[in-house]
Amino acid sequence: MYADDPFRSEVARHIRDAFQNPQATDPKLDRNGNPITKSFPGNYDVIPRPPLTRRARNGRAPDGPLLNSKNRTQMTWYCPNLPGAGPGKQCDEYPFASTNQAIGVEGQLINNVWTPTFNASLRQVSTDHNQAAGRDLAAFYARYRVFTSGQLEGGAGNWPSNAFWVRIRNGAPPS
Repeated sequence: MYADDPFRSEVARHIRDAFQNPQATDPKLDRNGNPITKSFPGNYDVIPRPPLTRRARNGRAPDGPLLNSKNRTQMTWYCPNLPGAGPGKQCDEYPFASTNQAIGVEGQLINNVWTPTFNASLRQVSTDHNQAAGRDLAAFYARYRVFTSGQLEGGAGNWPSNAFWVRIRNGAPPS
């Protein structure tokens, strides 16, 4: 992604800001008012490079409900209160909703209740930019065969077949 892309720059800058200063991202507090410690996976430009992993749309949490609904619950809770909300805006999230690291998806069972890590960045961005970036992500998954299966491929790093990374470059995309 490119930070000065005329059609996706708001999303690219959001991800770049999350990589560069994760503690400054929203939400800063969980629902109980506790500070959230954040460290975002998927940054191609850091070592070590923990990947993002694509998840199946119908994946379920250990306590039963669909992970998509857990993700939407967190988005519905936090997004309307973010700065810049209004007409022509959508709530962008990093890590992406389609990953195992999405807000509400990454977590653990505590006393038989799914507890998300809240390791995510949410920001209001232009609807057009958010939708264009979403279409690009779907095309990326198809072109590079990023599957929802987590089977190991082998080779360098022995990453699962659903692993991928994000790189944000300065400037505009090549024409």
